[in-house]
Amino acid sequence: MAFKVFQSVVMRIRDTIGYDFGITDSSGIVIASTIEDEIGTVHEECLEFLNTNMTYIEKQDHVMKKIDANGRLEFILYLSSDHPERKKIAELIAISLENAKLYYDEKYDRNNFMKNVLLGNILPGDITIRAKELRVKNDCRRIVYLVRTEKTRELFAYNIIQSLFPNNKDYIILLDDQNTVLIKELREKEDSEEIHKKARIIIDTLNSELMIKARIGIGTEAESLRDVARSYKDAQTALKIGQIFEAEK
Repeated sequence: MAFKVFQSVVMRIRDTIGYDFGITDSSGIVIASTIEDEIGTVHEECLEFLNTNMTYIEKQDHVMKKIDANGRLEFILYLSSDHPERKKIAELIAISLENAKLYYDEKYDRNNFMKNVLLGNILPGDITIRAKELRVKNDCRRIVYLVRTEKTRELFAYNIIQSLFPNNKDYIILLDDQNTVLIKELREKEDSEEIHKKARIIIDTLNSELMIKARIGIGTEAESLRDVARSYKDAQTALKIGQIFEAEK
């Protein structure tokens, strides 16, 4: 998933600077590049560069730069350019990639945190502390939707739900190949009719775009993060006892 983030950033930067470049992981394998055929291959020059003590090197028509994150080597940037300011260009690209990784890591940490809250894997006293660290709102109205689809090896249902609810305040958690959870932050005056309408939108979209049937259990409203686990259990119960929305009745 992180590689998709990097690839998107790489292509946007290329459109701005007009030079081809890419990044490898700490073993020299290309994970993102403006030349997409390079992705997944070993970049031999970067591999050699990895084994040196240098952090930056210039050659006739390209440069390479090591990128650290959290105090350790994470990536190698290689840039095809003979521009006199190519070192500065490489520095700016490195900063953009570092910020992209920071954003992804923070988002992943938040999702992982919410998953643990959902499953009751965090002590109640630790929830507030961790929420402050990750800048996740504690006291706000949320509702849990448990979306159960036909078994599939693909992540398409997860992707569809993510596209329907792109707001950073909402969390989409993939539990397994049949169950996906949406933790939805509610607006101040959002009522049960609107809550149920969103469930219908999910079912209709999954049916029309993927041709798969889905059932949704809706939990009770959570007033704080501590209540999210209860809302999830209520959503599970709703599916079990038949208080569900079905693609076809």
